[in-house]
Amino acid sequence: MDDQLAFCVREQAQFNNVETQTSELIQLKLLDDSIYEIDITTNGKKATVLHTNFSCNNIGYAWCGNGGCTSYVIVDGVTFTTFGHKPFSVRAEDEVVVLIPRSGFSCRNAVQDSLSKMAPCFDTAVWDDDLKAFNSTGSSPLVLDFSKYNP
Repeated sequence: MDDQLAFCVREQAQFNNVETQTSELIQLKLLDDSIYEIDITTNGKKATVLHTNFSCNNIGYAWCGNGGCTSYVIVDGVTFTTFGHKPFSVRAEDEVVVLIPRSGFSCRNAVQDSLSKMAPCFDTAVWDDDLKAFNSTGSSPLVLDFSKYNP
């Protein structure tokens, strides 16, 4: 959060109608539902998700766009990162699948000339308890990749 707060403070200078503010008056906010747990296995193993939809005085949600925000998925102290809307999980037969909602240029469809990219698409990942990592399709970048972020 230090990087986001520093950015928030720097950006305040862009607003001429804002009196000089001290960092105590600048508010970096994160909604309560931006930190939550999801199931990642059928036997109850959980991951903590930090969805970085921070907001800041005068600039709003500068870290997100139509395509979403960065999310950190933390499993046993190891952090994985992804970009999109809030990750969630569903049970599919004998597996738990983590879904990453995406939109915008992250999605493709059969109508290549389509200008509308607002319809959602989803990437999926499944926890591999032996490897202690997420598996995703081999035809695209990892849906949940190891991150340098440490909680």
